[in-house]
Amino acid sequence: MKKNGFTLIELLVVIAIIAILAAILFPVFAQAKESAKKTVGLSNLKQVATGITIYTTDNDDLFPLTVIPNASGNWQFNLLAEVPTNWRIDNPATNARHAVYWANSVRPYIKNEQMYAHNSGNDQTNPPTTTLGRTPTRMGATMNGLLHNYPSTQIANPALVTMIWYGQGRTNRVGQSLPVPQLRCGAPATQTCVFSPTAYPDSWAGGGNAFASAWFVPSGATTHWAYQQGTVFVRADTSAKFLKIGAPNATGLDMLRDPFSSYDGNGRALTYTGCRPSGSTGPYYWCYFRPDREE
Repeated sequence: MKKNGFTLIELLVVIAIIAILAAILFPVFAQAKESAKKTVGLSNLKQVATGITIYTTDNDDLFPLTVIPNASGNWQFNLLAEVPTNWRIDNPATNARHAVYWANSVRPYIKNEQMYAHNSGNDQTNPPTTTLGRTPTRMGATMNGLLHNYPSTQIANPALVTMIWYGQGRTNRVGQSLPVPQLRCGAPATQTCVFSPTAYPDSWAGGGNAFASAWFVPSGATTHWAYQQGTVFVRADTSAKFLKIGAPNATGLDMLRDPFSSYDGNGRALTYTGCRPSGSTGPYYWCYFRPDREE
């Protein structure tokens, strides 16, 4: 009986075709997976923003706090908030100070604290640990800290002003959180700390810094692209959008169209632009996040 089979050349041709098809399809599959994650991220941040809005309604139309007091009773703009309050520190007084932070105070208004996390799975390097056996919250969502204790009815354009976004890119802080940006407050917490168009948010006057706002990046953060060279913004009217931000090595970007003014080649932000009203001698706030911006 005569038997037929593949020749070596035919087999190599088939393998080559399979390799070419794989090379074409694998990037498509990766993009589809990234798009699915982006959709989940949009949904999660929108639900968190809805929770903040409901909280604000119950809080005399004031946004939750993003600056918390330190042990001395002063606002401390660079103090990391514990989320949840008691996951690693079992001290009632400390827990009470951290409980006012937005992610803790809004927690009863959202379905699941896992919605705070960026779903890339990238956590900060060398995160804090606990011996209490309690689970820390992974915080990828960052609130616009210029809205700290700010009246929602005074926002100039709710469809434009960012309420919450992935301000750390693809990185999650573990068990702790800071807003992006943050008000530079340092006066006693008996004073009001709140955005002012032409002045510092409190009498501490930014510690002498010309900028009344600041921003922080967690360890291990290498890019501000949350998904596909862009990130998710949820506005004060709870509308959620994915927007492209800074091209690699971009500089001098439009301060009202991109949150940062320069990036490195990996999409990691390097600088932002501060603004103040024409004729004002007051401090600068981060242009993109000002509650009084109208365009």
